[in-house]
Amino acid sequence: MGEWVKGEPHVVVDEKPYIHAKNGTTVPIIPSTLCQYAGREDKYDEQIFEGDKLKGGWVVVWEDCCFWAKKPGPYETERYPLSEFGKEELEVVGSIYDDGENAPGEPVDGDVCVFWNDVMRSRAVIAVKEKYDSDKAMYLANNGKYYTSCVKFKDVDQYGRILNGAV
Repeated sequence: MGEWVKGEPHVVVDEKPYIHAKNGTTVPIIPSTLCQYAGREDKYDEQIFEGDKLKGGWVVVWEDCCFWAKKPGPYETERYPLSEFGKEELEVVGSIYDDGENAPGEPVDGDVCVFWNDVMRSRAVIAVKEKYDSDKAMYLANNGKYYTSCVKFKDVDQYGRILNGAV
């Protein structure tokens, strides 16, 4: 995994994404990992960015024109404006992009996903990812079933391609 770079995003020739770093260099980036500064610092004066994991199971997201701390639950997700947390309550413990299981493009717990078993692709379902069980090497969906394959849900066309074996 690469290192985090702070700067301004910029698209250059061939529409390849780069960031103009604060030190004056231009660095290629993975677009799905581009995160916005939330305007807050944690109790250790670390800047908080979209996608950061906070102590207590919270994840920082940008939704509805606001930064939120979200915590996926078994039935619904708790969500509070980040501005409602005091500085001493905030502690960055990582990023959803730093974990091997949550690499860019990989589904995180709480994501809406398409699940299927390789031998029964025609029975793919759309559900919420509960967790990845490394002992079983399978994904657990919120319907209580385990699946061998799981991708973030994007649109109905993607779902159709999975059902038809094109993904």
